[in-house]
Amino acid sequence: MSKKIIFLLIFIIATLDIAYAETVTLKSNTVIVVKSTNEVSTTMYKAGQDVIFVVGADVKVKGKVVIKAGATVIGNVQSSQEEEMAGGSGKIIVAVQLVETVDEQNIPITGQFVYEGKSEVGSTVAVGLILCPLVLLNKGEPGTIPVGAQIRALTISETEIEI
Repeated sequence: MSKKIIFLLIFIIATLDIAYAETVTLKSNTVIVVKSTNEVSTTMYKAGQDVIFVVGADVKVKGKVVIKAGATVIGNVQSSQEEEMAGGSGKIIVAVQLVETVDEQNIPITGQFVYEGKSEVGSTVAVGLILCPLVLLNKGEPGTIPVGAQIRALTISETEIEI
C-alpha cells in the first residue's frame, strides 16, 4: 500500500510542476509584424474609427511564443483625407495601438500604416487647361491600405507574460 501512495505522490508532484505557468518578460521596442487582412480605404473609414489587423509572425521570448501569428491587433484611423477634384489623391493614416498576447493581455504598441492614392493633378490640370475645363472635376485615387500590407510595430513597455 505504501508503494502506491509514494507513486501517487510522485505523480501529483510531477503533474503540479507541469501545471505551473512560466512567466517571461517581453521587452519594450520588441518588433511585431502587423498585417492587414482587409482593404482599408478613405472611402470606407473616417478618422476615429477602429480597424482590426493581425500579427504576421510569431513573437518569441527565450524560444517561447508570447504573441501568436494571427493574433488581433487594434488600430485607429488617425487621418482619412478623401480624394479631391482636379486629380488630388486621398490619404489614410492608421495607427496600431494594441496587440493580444498568448495570456490574453492587450498590450500597447506603436506603428502606422500610411497610404496615399495615385495623384492625377498634373495630367488633369494640363488636359483641363488645353482641352476641357470639365476634366478638372476628375478625382485622384482614394488612399487605400491593400490586403496583405505589412508594417513593423514596436511594443511600448515591458510586459510580463504567462506562457
